[in-house]
Amino acid sequence: MAKLCNYKILLLTLLLAVFSFSQETVTVEGWKYIPQNQEFLDQIETLRATQQYTSIINLAFSQMSEKKIEPLAKVELKLVMAQNLQSLGLNAIAVEYFKEIVRDNPGTFVAQQALLELSNLLPLTPYHLESFKALLNRGAFKEVPKGVDSMIQYFVALDNMKKGEYKWANDNIQNIKMDNYWGQNFEYFKAIEQVKAKDLKKAEETLKSLIEKETTHISVKQNAILQRARILFELKDLEQAEKEYLKYESRGRETGRVLFERALVSYYQKKYAHALGLLESLKSENFKTAFNPDQVILEMMIYRDLCHYPTVKKIAAEFEKKYSFLLNYFKSGHDLTKSQVIKKIIFQNNKYKDSADLVHEIRLEQKDIKAKHVDLSSKVSEKLISDLKKYESILVKDIDSEIRPLLKPIANDFLSRAEEIRLLEYVSGLDEFRIKNIFESRTYNANDSERSSDYSLLYWPVEKEYWWDEFKNYQVLLVDRCDGTPLNKRGKQ
Repeated sequence: MAKLCNYKILLLTLLLAVFSFSQETVTVEGWKYIPQNQEFLDQIETLRATQQYTSIINLAFSQMSEKKIEPLAKVELKLVMAQNLQSLGLNAIAVEYFKEIVRDNPGTFVAQQALLELSNLLPLTPYHLESFKALLNRGAFKEVPKGVDSMIQYFVALDNMKKGEYKWANDNIQNIKMDNYWGQNFEYFKAIEQVKAKDLKKAEETLKSLIEKETTHISVKQNAILQRARILFELKDLEQAEKEYLKYESRGRETGRVLFERALVSYYQKKYAHALGLLESLKSENFKTAFNPDQVILEMMIYRDLCHYPTVKKIAAEFEKKYSFLLNYFKSGHDLTKSQVIKKIIFQNNKYKDSADLVHEIRLEQKDIKAKHVDLSSKVSEKLISDLKKYESILVKDIDSEIRPLLKPIANDFLSRAEEIRLLEYVSGLDEFRIKNIFESRTYNANDSERSSDYSLLYWPVEKEYWWDEFKNYQVLLVDRCDGTPLNKRGKQ
């Protein structure tokens, strides 16, 4: 009997875990928040007007600690704390507090206000996609403020699509207003799905339409510019791809990836000096966490094209020396969950970029609370840092669970790239031997080196510096040893 009971509980748990539905929300026009404690909100109004956010947070936290406070009044104080933490730029902790309010107080005015805050804040800060899909697909949101319904339908649609519930997802999509961030972001994801379906022309048109609309949210527009540049490259429209890359305003993690992709475009345009300059930029300390063996392969291919065979050999030797331990580690079958290199490669994937950014943001906020926001009371600081550490621990566990299936494929791909480097070194050696001994002329054909690379594997955390703009202009000046022509004499490089 006990076994049967356990079986029923397990079955119910599994059903709840995969439960999906089409959220039906009603937008309340003219919705206005009705506070639990108007007296307190009046009290802090002057403080808000003079931007005394830390004083408000201290005051709200002090009242939350009172024993006789009503439960909903306590939740409202937490809402006030979250709003003012956001005003201080502590977005990660603010988002978590808003989420907790929505999760723990469904249907209340304070939860509806928290939803409204989230709909305005999430477009401006990294967040964990999976946690919002779970929160908003399993909650009950019948009446919501104007502007919130599109956010709810967006996350529920993505969750239902992931679970194969396309009929329900389509219902959600119909309820997303396409004139705001959530609708525009869904349009962007539609283009990504078109790429997956190998309809590159259609995807390029979808992205171009988003880019040209003046009302498109800046973050959506920037993502669309970057993806359109990649599609144009795949369509072999190299000149237009380069123009599109130049429109993209590199931000943090994407800077190094864009430098590599532009180097690839320059390579196929045979602008070798420029391509090598971009690759040289990637050797900066700022990009040490972003290493990708494709950078080594591209650099070797360029030097081979220019008949700099000793340099090709040197690059391969440096790679072997630096990564021999890692290659042996991958081959030996050790626990891949402990490999930081693999995790960094995975976090270059756009799907996990926001999650990695969020972990980074949480850690920065812990430091900022100690260093910058010294006016917060010691008890408030301790509470905020404690909560951030708890959120970080939960988030890291969730991310580790999500990326676990990718660890072995990424390790195998790294090993394959290492074999390509060895092969390229060997072939270059044969070229050098043939030229030296048979005096045979050799014209390099770029098409011989075309290879299919997964360019979704390249993101890293770095901080922007004032000299970053110089990276894209670097060139390596050298002579093409195949014909003795200096690269800078061949025209614009």
